[in-house]
Order: sequence, then structure tokens, then C-alpha cells
Amino acid sequence: MTERLETCMLGTKANIYAMIRNNLEWIRFVFVLMTICFFLCTHSLNGQIGFVPPDDNARDRLFDSGCLFYRGDAMGAELSNFNDKDWRRLDLPHDWSIEDVPVSEDNLAIGPFSKKSPGTFNTGYFMSGKGWYRKHFRLSKQEMQMQISVSFDGIFMNSEVWINGKYLGLHPNGYTPFYYDLTGYLRQAGEENILSVKG
Repeated sequence: MTERLETCMLGTKANIYAMIRNNLEWIRFVFVLMTICFFLCTHSLNGQIGFVPPDDNARDRLFDSGCLFYRGDAMGAELSNFNDKDWRRLDLPHDWSIEDVPVSEDNLAIGPFSKKSPGTFNTGYFMSGKGWYRKHFRLSKQEMQMQISVSFDGIFMNSEVWINGKYLGLHPNGYTPFYYDLTGYLRQAGEENILSVKG
């Protein structure tokens, strides 16, 4: 019985190999077709591959420059009246976890890597923790007539977002895009709005 089963299994493997050999041209065709489809799906009109940020126009506004950043937890940073004047100014995208950690006397840190990392080898010896971003902005009367939302390509990880001190939500994933509608929380035209993000 065992001998018959092994022969049957060998026969099945031989049939699979024969089928692949006989259809090799078809398999190559499908592979080339899938490669072309992938290329066409990811190729933009301006010759770039992958995601192309929105144009800075009447409908879409680039929102990446002039953000304020603080590495660590900042109690009350979601509030509009929080003092962020000493925070570092930077442009997005930004990944604070790969920035150099302060040099220690015990030589346990090199660049962004530290043997004191809470995640040790599980996180590649990168230091973990919290970081805060704040963006101050104003809208015109014309923009106030529109529905206003903010889109994120991804924030790692378990990000929380506020606009003018009002909690918008938590996004648990670090690799997926998401957005929030800001329309009902914005101040009058010309007044300062503050978007706060903890990640």
C-alpha cells in the first residue's frame, strides 16, 4: 500500500513538472503581462514611480513644511494654548527613531543605535518612545467654504491627532494612509489653527 502511494505521489509530481514544462511559454507570457501591468499602475504621467504627492493647487495643499517637533512625551501638547516655541522646526517626512541618540560615556550608543533600546534586537536597537508634531496654519475665507481634511501617508505607530484641542482619533497602524475631516473644528478665516499629532 505504501509503495503504491509513493508511486502515485511521484506520478503527481511528474505530472506537475510536465504541466509546467508544457506551459512554460504561457507562464512567461503571464509574468511579462503582470510586470507590464504593475509598471503601468505605478508609473505616473510625470515619469516618477510610485506615489506622487498632490499638486499644491486650489483643491490640494501640501502640508509638509514648517512643522514643529518634540521628541518625548509632552503633557498638554494637544491643547491650542500649549507653548511650543522651543520645539524644533522641520519638514515632513521625518523619522525621529533613526536620528542619532546622544553619545553616552559608556559607549552603549552609536548613531541611532543603542544597547539601552527597550526593544533590543526586536527593534534593531533603535530607541523607541513618543514624538509630537504640531502645525500652525490659517485658512482664507474661500478655503473656509470648502470641506477641509488632512491626509497622512502613515504615522508609526498608534498615532493620535487633535485639531485646536479637539480629539480626532487614534490610528493603530503605522504603514497605512488615513485622513481626518477637519471642517467642523476649524476657527474663523484668518485665525490660527493648530494640528497636533502624537506618534
